[in-house]
Amino acid sequence: MEELTKTKIFSEQLKTKDAGEGEPKEEPQDLYKQIITLATKIDHHLAIYLTACYADCGMIIDYRLADAYKDHLYTIVSFLRILEKVGEEARKLVIKEVIVKLRVIMVEAKKNLIKPVTDKLDEPGAPQSKNYDTFRKEWNNRVGEFQKIAGQEYERLDSRSLLIV
Repeated sequence: MEELTKTKIFSEQLKTKDAGEGEPKEEPQDLYKQIITLATKIDHHLAIYLTACYADCGMIIDYRLADAYKDHLYTIVSFLRILEKVGEEARKLVIKEVIVKLRVIMVEAKKNLIKPVTDKLDEPGAPQSKNYDTFRKEWNNRVGEFQKIAGQEYERLDSRSLLIV
């Protein structure tokens, strides 16, 4: 009888240990989902809000450039969806690489697409744009989300330069 009790306790300990090991595996998948959601939102902001900002300013957006950034974001999302089932060690490397690539896309989009609109709106006599205020607010929210995601994998990764003041 004592042996059965010991076996039962041992099996419960194993179940608890297995359940404890299962938790870390869920975290990277959640991180995958967070990155996919973030990339999709950034894609949406570049396509919808930023295009409206350009129209408000009387400017024409470089659709080839905007589409190139959107294609990069779409590639990241597709790549992550394909690799969701990869082993934990490879998954961690993929997440780190994707965070860096996502930051590069955000930096380039800010420099080449957002800065021209910001410069135009800063000129004296420039038209006011409600769309720009919405875009700026939403973009800064996405930067905040990016900071949280990047903070889970990197101790120091500059994302404050991505904010639109």
